[in-house]
Order: sequence, then structure tokens, then C-alpha cells
Amino acid sequence: MPMVKRVHLSFKNKNVVFMGLLFVIIAALVYQQVFFTHQLDQLSVSVDDLGKNLNTKINTVAEENQQAIGEVVSSLRQLDQSLESFKSSSDIRLGELKKELGTVQSASGDFSLLIEDVIKSVVSVDAFGSLGSGAIIHTDGFIVTNYHVVEKKNSFKVLTYDGELHTAKLIGYSSPYDVAVLKIDNSEGYPALEYGNNDDVKVGEKVIAVGNPLGLSFSVTEGIISGVNRGREDGPGTYLQTDVSINPGNSGGPLINKAGEIVGINNFKISGDLIEGLGFALYADDAKKVSDGVISEYQKVV
Repeated sequence: MPMVKRVHLSFKNKNVVFMGLLFVIIAALVYQQVFFTHQLDQLSVSVDDLGKNLNTKINTVAEENQQAIGEVVSSLRQLDQSLESFKSSSDIRLGELKKELGTVQSASGDFSLLIEDVIKSVVSVDAFGSLGSGAIIHTDGFIVTNYHVVEKKNSFKVLTYDGELHTAKLIGYSSPYDVAVLKIDNSEGYPALEYGNNDDVKVGEKVIAVGNPLGLSFSVTEGIISGVNRGREDGPGTYLQTDVSINPGNSGGPLINKAGEIVGINNFKISGDLIEGLGFALYADDAKKVSDGVISEYQKVV
């Protein structure tokens, strides 16, 4: 009996030991699971932080690059503006120098250089039965001429110095001053003549008339101012008297001074057996007043 009892106690102890060992293993597994879960959570947090930091860095770099690109673009624009300004000022100065050279030449009696520029702004006007001349006074295609050239006509053709034939329309006129304003489209590339100041016109100064006498387009005649402040019995306006040849077809063309400015719009002449060299041009001041008014009213409507 005593031997059997000792065997029973030994088996019970082994069972206890086994259970304890099993408990330790389970506890270790649970701890390990908890530990790894915690590590995974920390790793996930670290990855999220890394992603946030990376996105922040990317955004920062993008903003810095965007700012740098903006500064480069701004610098390029400033450079472009500077170049445009330089080009514009250079073109203006070149034009001024060319004009000054033309003035010097014309003062010495040589209008050749001046005519090269002036003739680009002069046109021949064909009113289908009535021929005349005109001058482009605005780069938008406005042309000043005499009203009697286009009076009672419905359509007009305008020939420019480059040989192009344009359809023109009458946009306004003043019959008392015998001034009309035409307009052509596609006027890019045609320079405009400027009006001069009639207070500066002196008797004896040289002038030229550019026009379309007898259909001979872009003819130039030279003379002097013979008189100023001439009136006209049948209408308003003040006229310059000149000995420049004014023939049929010259009507409406510009009378040009040595500075390349319009000092008058050639209007009429007095002729006879004993009379020569009596041509008359409407003062530029009067022509400008009428044409500016017509253009202003037209621009209000369109």
C-alpha cells in the first residue's frame, strides 16, 4: 500500500507542473501578441508620421520652387518690358532723327527724304466720275479730302501708295468748309500724317503738294506760301495762298511743310489768261476741327 500512494502523488505533481508550464507558454504567447500588436501600432504611427512629414516636405519644396519659378517669370517679364521699352524709345528716336534729317534736307530745298514718308499717307480718291486726293490722318483708316470730290456719290475707291485699291465709305462731312472724311478697312501699315500749327506758317516758306493731278497718282509739286489768312466769299474757313501747282485731281490732297506736317488741304485755284500760280489750301486748323469732330461723332456710334 505505501508504494501505490507514492506513485499517485508523483503523477499529480507532474500534472501540476504541466499545467503551470502550459500557463507560462500561453502567457508568453499572449504577451508576445500584445507586444507585436503594440509594435505594429507604433510602426503604423511612424509610417503615418513619415508620410505626413514627406507630404509636408514635398509641399514645402513645391512652394519654394513655385516661388522661385514665379520670381524667374517675373524677372523675364520685366526684361521683356525693358526690351519693349528700349525698342519703342529707339524706334521713336530713330523716327525723330529721320524727321530731323528730312527737315534739314527740305530746308535746303531737297524734299526727297521727306517725300518717301509723306507719300505713304497720301491716297488717290476715285468717286466714279470725280477724281481727287486725300491724306490718311489716323491709323484706323480715316482719310481727309474735299467734300466736292465725293459729293452725291454712293461709293468710292481709294488707291494707296502700295498699289492696293480699297473700298471706302463716307462717314461725315462739312459742305461749308468743303471737308469730308472717308474710312477704309485693313489700314494696318499705313502711317498717318499730322496736322501742323497754322500760327507757325510764314509767307515765303517752302511747301509741297502731293496728290493725283489729272489721274497721275502720287505726283509732287513744290512752291512757297504766297499769302496767309485768305478768306472765301462763298464759305467759311481761312486759306493759305500758294504758288504750288494745283490741278484737277489735287483737290483734297495735303499741302506739306518742311517738317512733314499738313499745313493745308488743297482746295481750289484761280486761273485765267492773265492769272497763274494762285492756288488755295484750307488751313490745317480748320480741316482738323472738322475732321476731328466727324471722327469723334462716328466713334460714338460704332
